[in-house]
Amino acid sequence: MKKSFENEYEYPVLTELKDLFIEEIKDSNVNFEKVKIIGCQHLLEGQLIMIKNFIELGFLPVNIYILGKIYSTSDSIVKELAESGVNVLQPKYNLYVSFDLQHKTNCEELLNKVDLRSDDRLVVLDDGGQFIEIVNSKKLSNIITAVEQTSSGFRRLENVTLDFPVYNVARSPIKLQDESPLIANHAYQRIKLYIDTSISNPNVLVVGLGPIGVEILKCIKNDNKNVIGYDKNDGEKNIVNLIKDNNINVVIGATGAEIISHLQIIELSNTVNYEVHLVSVSSSDREFEVWKLRDLFEPDNEPHSDISYKNIKILNNGFPISFKGNRVELPHNQIEKTICLLFAAAIAGLIYKIEGAGLVDLPDKINDIIKK
Repeated sequence: MKKSFENEYEYPVLTELKDLFIEEIKDSNVNFEKVKIIGCQHLLEGQLIMIKNFIELGFLPVNIYILGKIYSTSDSIVKELAESGVNVLQPKYNLYVSFDLQHKTNCEELLNKVDLRSDDRLVVLDDGGQFIEIVNSKKLSNIITAVEQTSSGFRRLENVTLDFPVYNVARSPIKLQDESPLIANHAYQRIKLYIDTSISNPNVLVVGLGPIGVEILKCIKNDNKNVIGYDKNDGEKNIVNLIKDNNINVVIGATGAEIISHLQIIELSNTVNYEVHLVSVSSSDREFEVWKLRDLFEPDNEPHSDISYKNIKILNNGFPISFKGNRVELPHNQIEKTICLLFAAAIAGLIYKIEGAGLVDLPDKINDIIKK
């Protein structure tokens, strides 16, 4: 395959997977020209390379429909996807509406654009679970397989009655063991740069001790900074009281849910006499309910700007600090395994027999290739 744009990395594992599938596709009865790929992805260079490999395997660009996430999308990737013939949707960002609400509307819009015939097979590639949930609600007659790659998406879907199989990439040992430390370190390096240039003697609170939160906590401890961790599984606590009682001036949200409401942010601004910096390392803008406060902050329609209200500062407009709109966030050699999991799950859902519906694991032989 062609070398990537940012460096000379060749994606060797992805190439090995593609070669395996080329042989196995010959023995399947699947006509890839009758398959439509739809879904939501971070539109970065790794995803562009994945989509180009789909096309090399025989998928038609016109049958690929991809929705980006405004807080992670690289504009140049959108342009290149569109130029390749892929249907790509990246709506404008409304800073006064929650990302999740906008995303639901955008998912519906993308699905409505799909020219879906009764004999088409459908592969749903999702990041966050909402697109899968919407497709599931439509009760389509098509043969469908899906892929979910995030922990928040897994939590969203684990109690949903699904009508089709969903490869649970989110809970793959490869993703949990290999990707989580890399993402956490990447996020912490950005947080550290901000802390070291803006805050002396920081007291840090990490809220949410799942795969990412635990790794962030390790990074901070290894950096010899004052830090405490909290997870609701250890008992419900008031986050505002934790902040005030421990003189916390950096709060890192890693829950994938709201941890501080807009009213609590206002309360904080009126009751502490120092700056408090809020940082998300999860998904969307839900950690701090920031959209309900944006009319109080200095207005800025740029999703990657830091915003302020009195002594409260929210980094990256409340979106995950891991994303800054770059073509590449994690280096290619670090993100390749995740790209391979998505790619392999999409193809495996077409050429391997899956019993039943609901969340399923990737075949062992696929995991063996990726993890080595």
